[in-house]
Amino acid sequence: MGHRPMGQSDIDIIRYKGQAKVVEKLHAIEKGGLPRSLALSADELTKVLKRPNTVLLFATSGSSSTEVLGYILAFQNKLALHFSRVVVAEAYRRRGIAKQLILEALSSTKKSFATLHVDPQNQPAALLYQSLGFQLDGVLEDYYRAGKPAHKLQKHLL
Repeated sequence: MGHRPMGQSDIDIIRYKGQAKVVEKLHAIEKGGLPRSLALSADELTKVLKRPNTVLLFATSGSSSTEVLGYILAFQNKLALHFSRVVVAEAYRRRGIAKQLILEALSSTKKSFATLHVDPQNQPAALLYQSLGFQLDGVLEDYYRAGKPAHKLQKHLL
């Protein structure tokens, strides 16, 4: 809340290419930023990252930093880029990191559209996605658990 936004010059966006120790750092962010029922274990993250259609971008606080501030995990098919996770460490939220990660992922894809699911009660996330041009494409009932839906959002890219 009194934090200043982090500009593009303040962080580096890095594409995951098997960098050592990144999985442990992602797992730490998962444990600290997501409900236990949604957080992936380090082993689950490692398996997901081995899939050929997986895209992972992560943010650090400068080229010499080893601290991971946040990340995006996405999957690609022939037509779409689907954001599975957009996670920022709690201490760095509301500083524009998620926005920079999403913009980088969108600018580097050649897919026709991008999709994601968001908890409609997560207003900061929903407003961010709306500001980036994502539009409601449906409601997925009982997505998170019984009685807890997700909004399916889509953005046309081409």
